[in-house]
Amino acid sequence: MIALDLTRSEYLASNETAAVVWEALADGAQRDDLVARVCGQFDVDPDVAGADVDRLLGWLRAQGLLEDD
Repeated sequence: MIALDLTRSEYLASNETAAVVWEALADGAQRDDLVARVCGQFDVDPDVAGADVDRLLGWLRAQGLLEDD
C-alpha cells in the first residue's frame, strides 16, 4: 500500500502488516481488533502483534496521520 501525505508532499509505503492495520483502521477497528486481525492474517504471537500495532499507531500519531477519538 502507498499513501500520500498531502501536507508534506511525501509518499508513504507500508509493508503487508501495516496495510492490514490501515484497512482495519479505515473500518473503525480499535487496538484489540487490530491485533486480532494481524494474528488472524499472519502467524504471529499476540504479544508480538500487539507491540507491532502499538509501534505503528504511535508512528501514525507522531506523523499527524491518526487522531484519537
